[in-house]
Amino acid sequence: MPKSPCPYPVSISAPQTVNEGELITFAADATYEGTNGLRYTWTVNPTGAKVISGAGTPTITVDTTGLGGQRVIATLVVDDGSSDPSCRQSA
Repeated sequence: MPKSPCPYPVSISAPQTVNEGELITFAADATYEGTNGLRYTWTVNPTGAKVISGAGTPTITVDTTGLGGQRVIATLVVDDGSSDPSCRQSA
């Protein structure tokens, strides 16, 4: 039986600070060696933060207009569709 490619590391990078109205790019890095394609599910807080591109991909862009002084947090869940709990990673 082949060794499972899971769990695998997932990390997110983003700028430390931005000014209100600037775009933030959150980029995921997943070191996955399986054959299934990975699925990316992003959640962004606060609710006023708008994902303007990249939903379902490893990189999203978020508009910070109207969010002056608030911390913007992106949470990512990555899975390979196998239903194996060890193949579902969060960052």
